[in-house]
Amino acid sequence: MRCGHGGRTPTSRLLAGEVRAASGAEAAALDLSAAAPQVVSIVRVRLADDVPVAIEYACFPAHLSALLDIDLEVASLHRALHERGLRPTLGTSTLTAHRAGADGEHLHVPADEPLLVEARLIVDQHSAPLEYTISRYVGGRYDLHVTFDVQPPRTGAAR
Repeated sequence: MRCGHGGRTPTSRLLAGEVRAASGAEAAALDLSAAAPQVVSIVRVRLADDVPVAIEYACFPAHLSALLDIDLEVASLHRALHERGLRPTLGTSTLTAHRAGADGEHLHVPADEPLLVEARLIVDQHSAPLEYTISRYVGGRYDLHVTFDVQPPRTGAAR
């Protein structure tokens, strides 16, 4: 899968970077078992040629707080993970649509603008949850290209 910027220059604008209490959904996705789980939370507006395309709410286990020491407007989070010996290897996504709401201000769209919303979980080379991200995309400014395998039908299985 690749996300299209259509030859445009991608940049990021950092809105927040902090260690904070995990929401229930974040704790469940990242398999956090502590009594009061915390996450590294990074919120960025993603731009293409300085036009807001998406707002990204990324969460990582709290032991990765060193991610907050990098320049989150320029640096690649996945490159920073690699430098720390972690290899994002497999991801799953669920796509839905929701109104922009308060995110409309950062994306320069009305609050009632429908956005494509991706909830994504990425695991590391040990199959441990590494990143849980909610990305909210302005549909008219974003292309999603997906490559997938088509499996032959199983013998005797009805589909």
